[in-house]
Amino acid sequence: MKTYQIYILGLALLAALQGCTNQAEPLAESQQAQKTADGLTLSAQQLAKIGLQSKTIEQRTITTSVSANGLLDVPTQHMASVTTFLGSYVKSADKHIGEKVKKGEVLAVMEGPEFVDLQQQYLEHRSQLAVLKSEFERQSNLAADSITSKKNLQLAQAVYEQTASSVEALQQKLSFLHVNMTTLDKGTIARSFTIRAPMDGYLTEVSAKIGSYITPGQSLMEIVDLTHIHAELSVYESEAMNVKEGQKMEIMLPSMPGEVLEADIYLIDKAFDDNTRAVKVHGHFEEENIPFIMGMYVEGEIITGEATGYAVPAIAAVFADNNRYVFLEKASGDGAAFMAIDVTEAAEMDGWILLPEGKIPEGFDKVVTKGAGYLLAQWMMAE
Repeated sequence: MKTYQIYILGLALLAALQGCTNQAEPLAESQQAQKTADGLTLSAQQLAKIGLQSKTIEQRTITTSVSANGLLDVPTQHMASVTTFLGSYVKSADKHIGEKVKKGEVLAVMEGPEFVDLQQQYLEHRSQLAVLKSEFERQSNLAADSITSKKNLQLAQAVYEQTASSVEALQQKLSFLHVNMTTLDKGTIARSFTIRAPMDGYLTEVSAKIGSYITPGQSLMEIVDLTHIHAELSVYESEAMNVKEGQKMEIMLPSMPGEVLEADIYLIDKAFDDNTRAVKVHGHFEEENIPFIMGMYVEGEIITGEATGYAVPAIAAVFADNNRYVFLEKASGDGAAFMAIDVTEAAEMDGWILLPEGKIPEGFDKVVTKGAGYLLAQWMMAE
């Protein structure tokens, strides 16, 4: 067993440590603890005087974790900007931020001369197409009988195919605007067109105002699909190598005090932020239909490992020389023996410290939970 040396910190520290144990009265020199091969020994009389308390060491499973904080976010592929490629005016838009919308639902009604012109171009090209098709077929027949030149046929074919392509392109543009092509083909030009939701989700921004002119590509509304919301935690460089995909995350939200939400890491960014030296870690929630709001602040624990062994309460630890110790106890004659164990690097979780494997002396089956500061002072005096 390794012996841990605890250095005397000076009379001031010694006095402070001696006062840690319920303000116990100092023992006479003849009553001081004795340092033996079994550690620090105290008689039953000494134990009664200083009021030490201890409890049996337990076997527990301790998890190691990395603490991090961050925000709730949604991947960009589950966010949408509602725009139009055609400059137009907002005729109506009865939607509000936070409102849930369905894919295909009408979000706004638009109108303007550019929309009317687009339909007119379509009808003009469509009417020309019938004439050009007839001319192309006539030139084909004449060329077959060697009555017209091949050049005339090629020219008729080129004009026809170019117009057919224009009609197809205009038809596609109008379909984006949800124009009823059957009605338009009959010559009826619509005054307005609708803008519909491209996906299910919630409106996070509404900038469309009745009468305002919307330029091509300008956003009228923003939609977010919150079914894909996830926790995005920032893990600092010093701990990043302990974090891996597939690990569990425990997420706490200030708006839900006392509740812990489970998530799984599905993605770790491959670059550190130059300013914070942190990397983004993304986790999917196991539970669905939680009332999340994108951008909410969260705190998290990333479970990086698990170990089973003998554990002691963290409140049993005392500190000296930047190290942390616990005192283990075993019965010895009419009193007890105590041994200091260094737990500076030991795993700790939820108020429990896992004792280093192989560092528990034989027979020491209890840990001092009250009075360890007094024992530390006595230990240093015995050095």
